[in-house]
Amino acid sequence: LELKTTTRFFSLSLHHILLVFCFLLRPMSADAVSPANLPKEDDAAQPVVAEKRKLVSVLYLFRYADAADKLIIAIGTLFAIGQGCALPMFSIVFGDSMTASVGKDGDETFVDTMRPVLISMGLLSVGVFVAGSTWQTCYAWAAERQGARMREEYFRKVMTRDISWFDTHDASALPTRMANEVQIIQEAIGAKTGQVFVSTAQFLVGLGIGFWKGWELA
Repeated sequence: LELKTTTRFFSLSLHHILLVFCFLLRPMSADAVSPANLPKEDDAAQPVVAEKRKLVSVLYLFRYADAADKLIIAIGTLFAIGQGCALPMFSIVFGDSMTASVGKDGDETFVDTMRPVLISMGLLSVGVFVAGSTWQTCYAWAAERQGARMREEYFRKVMTRDISWFDTHDASALPTRMANEVQIIQEAIGAKTGQVFVSTAQFLVGLGIGFWKGWELA
């Protein structure tokens, strides 16, 4: 029963890892990250051609993170790994509950036999709640701080454009474009990144538990 539960954790963890990695590693243009790639003043005199967007790495998305943001992300990453490690451990506690429910020593009642297991389940649930709430708060906070710097830099670059640049670009669409592009980046560097660490830790620890409890089946 423990092996079946652990195998289920394997499949769920691997599925989550693939989904989140596909989101983070999808092609993203540099102009959605850096306002420095806005059109230059003399672009209006040149014919409009299809521009091939430059792809950037995942780490480039964190270029606006300062020391405080990196510390917040590091704390969130530790709690994300902790949550990922706690979830496969539930399979061990669940297996112990099944063993305790069918085997009693001496005059022990069913409640006495299950009490240690139920306490372990309760503590594990509290730990998962605390770890999950902490890493999501940390990543959301760091992403919002970086997003504020992106919007400020974007606005600063727009305000340095020559007046002729606004004759060929719709100024009313710039706020919407800025909000949409920054929001996409915040989603990538926020909870999506934390979920990568949760799923990775869940998969690795679950795999280790599988080999520990039943290496033949694993």
